[in-house]
Amino acid sequence: MTYISKKQAMKKVLVREKPILVRLKLLIGAGTASMTPPLGPNLGQYGINSIEFFNDFNTETKELFETGMALRVILWINVMKAFYFELQMPKISNLLKEYYKNEVEAAKGGNVYIEKDRLLKDCFKIAILICTFNKEEKQWETIDKKYL
Repeated sequence: MTYISKKQAMKKVLVREKPILVRLKLLIGAGTASMTPPLGPNLGQYGINSIEFFNDFNTETKELFETGMALRVILWINVMKAFYFELQMPKISNLLKEYYKNEVEAAKGGNVYIEKDRLLKDCFKIAILICTFNKEEKQWETIDKKYL
């Protein structure tokens, strides 16, 4: 499941007019993209405007995800150094691990016990995130009103 914003969709049309130079698959924390290695040098070798990429990526991901959540990103770069990116939905297991990070760290013996109500509430949060990712606003509203 991929997500592309309106701004990136407009850039996609322009980028696809010229031949594609490279398609990069990256793993970046939401809202934390910066020039530090390995991301900065990786983008620098293709000569794209890294600052523009970091600003676009950070503003788009801060709205959708918690800061620092690992996201899979596909970055398309053409021969004119123009680019656009698509976000891929994180795996549900990764989302649950992110929600229960403190419980997993504090668990003894490897078993983690979560209250049923809390687990259901977090599953509904994930459902809302998936609906937002798929741009299904009506479903998001019904889940929000019914269960949260």
